Parts: sequence; structure tokens; C-alpha cells
Amino acid sequence: MKLGKYFAKDELRDLIISVFIITVVFSYPNFDLFHFYLAAVVVGFVFHELAHKFTAMRFGCASFFKMYPTGLLFGLVFMLLGFKVVAPGAVLIYPFKFGRWGYRVSRLTVDEEGIIAFVGPATNLILAFAFLLIGTDWANFISFVNANLALLNLLPIPPLDGSKILKWRAWVWLLVFIISFILVIW
Repeated sequence: MKLGKYFAKDELRDLIISVFIITVVFSYPNFDLFHFYLAAVVVGFVFHELAHKFTAMRFGCASFFKMYPTGLLFGLVFMLLGFKVVAPGAVLIYPFKFGRWGYRVSRLTVDEEGIIAFVGPATNLILAFAFLLIGTDWANFISFVNANLALLNLLPIPPLDGSKILKWRAWVWLLVFIISFILVIW
């Protein structure tokens, strides 16, 4: 498999840097648990973003993960102040349609945008349930992280996934929001 077919030149670098900084922020000051946080970030964050990316690609869009250096820097500063907040980046989606004479820009429909937004939190919920079934301490930890990622991304605040899902199908948003909330407080 050629990675260049699926990933832009700097995309893997951006994902690796984002994973490392997110892991540092959330494991601080307990770096002895770094490996647990690393596993949780890789499973939760990376699969969430890749779900968006590959779904957008299925709709014929160009898509790639782009880190936000400012968001990562703020995460490190807030970490030192005792807050665990980080905005690592997002999957950027360009709805290009390639045709006989080159390409033209088209717009995503509400359905396409909703589905692309939905697959990120849905991936986190599937992972949360799967790791919950394993039942070990580390699996429960990864389950909890995934449930939290889903819940956070489901907040109906633009540009988060929840605002796009709510516009697409309000009942789907409510259902996955309730499921995420129950998993977080469980």
C-alpha cells in the first residue's frame, strides 16, 4: 500500500506531532502513565480523524489532516496552568470533483456533510463499547477517553461535529449525544 495515495505530503507528520503533544498534555504531570495516554490518543484521536478523512474521500473530496500549531501551543500553555485543553487540528475537506476538463469545485450536501461529521464520534462510540467489553483497567481507560472525545465533538457548537450532525439529522445527534453522555458518566 502506498501511503502517498491516501495521505498528503505533511499529513503523517502533522498527525504524529499532534498525537505526541496531545499525549504530553493529558499525561502531565504523571508521565509514568504516558504509554496509557499514548494508546488512548492513538486509538481515539487518530481513528476519529481518519474516519472523517476516508469518508470524505468516499464522497469524492480531497481531504487531509492539518495540525493547528497555535492550538497545540495553547494546549501546552494551558497544561502548565492546570487545564487539559488542546485544539490539535482538523481534517480539511475540499469537495473537488474531477472531470474531463480538470476539476471544478462543488459543495457538499447537508447529507454528505452530516455523514462525514457523524463518522468521527460514531467511531469513538464503537471503540468505547469495544474496549468496555474487554473490561481491563487500561481498556476501561481507553473506553472512557473515546466516550469523552465523542461527547466533546458532539457539542452543537460550530465547527464541532455536533453542529453539522444536528443540521443533518437532529434525532441522530440526540441519540449519539445521549449514548456518549451515559458512557462518560458510567
